[in-house]
Amino acid sequence: MISRRLLRIKVVQALYAHITSESELASGSQKSLNHSIAKCYELYHLMLLLPCEVAKYSETQNKISVVKSNELEKDVPLENRLASNPVIAQLDNSKAINEYLDKRFLSWNNNKELVKNVYNSTITKEYYKEYMGLEKCAYNDHKNFVINFYKEEIENNEFLHEELEDMSIFWTIDVEYAASHALKTVSGIAASCVTAPSYEEIKLLPLYKDMEDQFFARDLFVKTINNLTPYLEIIDTLTLNWDVERMAIMDRIILLCAITEIKQFNDIPNNVTMDEYIEISKYYSTVKSSNIINGVLDKLIAGLKESKEVVKFVSE
Repeated sequence: MISRRLLRIKVVQALYAHITSESELASGSQKSLNHSIAKCYELYHLMLLLPCEVAKYSETQNKISVVKSNELEKDVPLENRLASNPVIAQLDNSKAINEYLDKRFLSWNNNKELVKNVYNSTITKEYYKEYMGLEKCAYNDHKNFVINFYKEEIENNEFLHEELEDMSIFWTIDVEYAASHALKTVSGIAASCVTAPSYEEIKLLPLYKDMEDQFFARDLFVKTINNLTPYLEIIDTLTLNWDVERMAIMDRIILLCAITEIKQFNDIPNNVTMDEYIEISKYYSTVKSSNIINGVLDKLIAGLKESKEVVKFVSE
């Protein structure tokens, strides 16, 4: 589930924390890196249950409306399409999701305001109004609603992002990743066995795509730590004629990771490494950082090719 880019970002963050703390013990920083990766997977599971919590809140609001309408002797429709959505029911009844979260004592129970906020946002959106306005709903209509929920309600909800950051400092960069993978999971849900008590078990994404990814972050972190001094010297050499004062510490850490990949990960093409760290620098360093990262790595790769120290293939 967790992408190589996110793994790179988490390594960069762990290195930043390690270097700025001036700690000589890399083991603690590596544990923090592993914990950060695990927290992302926790958020993925929580995101899968978020539409369920919104549906439950919707049901509560519907009951309140019915009571108020009865008091005023008015008729209101009793159907609550959101609360009876079969895809949401499959998520809510997933044994795998609930067991995973229960073991970690995770839920939305202490975040009622967050759920209320997301619900209030949802009911103002066009995709919600279209869903509620359908005369009849096929399974794919219910499914498309949940897919649109992840597309529309996560990325720009500042309240949601702030609340999740309060829940865990590790979730500041994980929200959109977790939501996008929750969306991918929902997209793969089948229409069979959607009625209780035989809900089809949802196929969850694994934490890592494969064994190589499982060890990628660890190896990148350890190999960078083990080569801090020589790789910092490489950076200094490649920036001799530059105004080094303008180079942010984050730029140096991004370059350290990139140099490690270029010199020690023979299965990763140089252009992939360059593109990845240039993109990371755009979001996690200064405005000029991407140009700095591009320039330094360009010079490094050219020098390595000339000396034939590292020869790699170029990805398609």
